[in-house]
Amino acid sequence: QAGGTNRTSHVLMADSDGGADLTLNGGLLAAGDVDVLSGWFGRSTFTQNGGTHIGMYLAWIVHRNLGSKELVQHAGDTYRWVLNREVTGRDLLITKLDEKFFDELLSPEGQAFTHSYYESNGYANDYDRVLCGDLPSLYHVENTWENFDKLAPVLDERLAAWRALQERPIDPL
Repeated sequence: QAGGTNRTSHVLMADSDGGADLTLNGGLLAAGDVDVLSGWFGRSTFTQNGGTHIGMYLAWIVHRNLGSKELVQHAGDTYRWVLNREVTGRDLLITKLDEKFFDELLSPEGQAFTHSYYESNGYANDYDRVLCGDLPSLYHVENTWENFDKLAPVLDERLAAWRALQERPIDPL
């Protein structure tokens, strides 16, 4: 399903023996359930849920003032709405950023931290440890502020540790 809103009460997607090749992108699941009958999440892409982990990181960036002026400009009113928890970071990512997360959205400190933490899979590992638990994949994590509140303290700890390393003098040999 591409674009629009899927208002079906239940969506069932099952792969064939050759592996799934399913894409649900651009639309919103307004209500109901989605079952994915596949143990293989390679090309079975669900952009909506695939954006949850990025959206939570983006919301944390907004809440910690690590975004750039460009992010504020792109986001418009949605930036304030994320701060007020009226919408999620995933909503911002999808509706205002064309589902793209890039360096120019971050302050210089936000860029440096993201390169160190996010791009080294540190974030993915923490996200998995804190939110995935017994879920089949990261695509099953609910996009809620409650989950954000579980993850944010871990991100705060990582940022504090990273900042401490940046301030440490380099030992001469």
